Amino acid sequence: MSNNDTEKIRLSPEEAVFVQELLTRNNKLIRIAVRSVLGGFYKDLGEDCLGEISLLVIQKIKMLTTHENPDGWVVVASKKVAANLARREYTRLKNTKNEMPPDVPTDSDAVYQEALYDIWLESNGIEKLLGALTPREKEVYELLYIKRLTPKQASATLGIGYSTVRTIESTIKSKLKEEIKKNL
Repeated sequence: MSNNDTEKIRLSPEEAVFVQELLTRNNKLIRIAVRSVLGGFYKDLGEDCLGEISLLVIQKIKMLTTHENPDGWVVVASKKVAANLARREYTRLKNTKNEMPPDVPTDSDAVYQEALYDIWLESNGIEKLLGALTPREKEVYELLYIKRLTPKQASATLGIGYSTVRTIESTIKSKLKEEIKKNL
């Protein structure tokens, strides 16, 4: 551990409440994100991962209190923490010559996910990525990924068909992947 790891972090009462509310409000999404990355490791590593996520939120409290979307940040950060934990476990098991469960992320999947998360976390580059979207695609993106509506709810909100929302969602994902590739 470095000196930075052993230093005590002091939160103001307002910051402590903010952290608690942020983690509580997003608890289900955090667990889903962690489970999706850890797969078969979730049972063994899930609680460790949740502890690391809580620590990360506390360490980034100054940035999060002014962030435009702290809920989205914490869910994305959860995936990155889980991917790092899975890689460490993969390395540990590889070094002990144990067989890996079939659902451990492949290196290429992990690299792609890490690149996406790094763009979001470090440079808040999501705005740059969203620049490739049309105004309608941005509306759908906001409803699905920021406000976390279901496609049915988004279609009702926008007054368009469910299948149209699903098509736009697919287009959004394709465009974002292309933008990420350009920025790497």
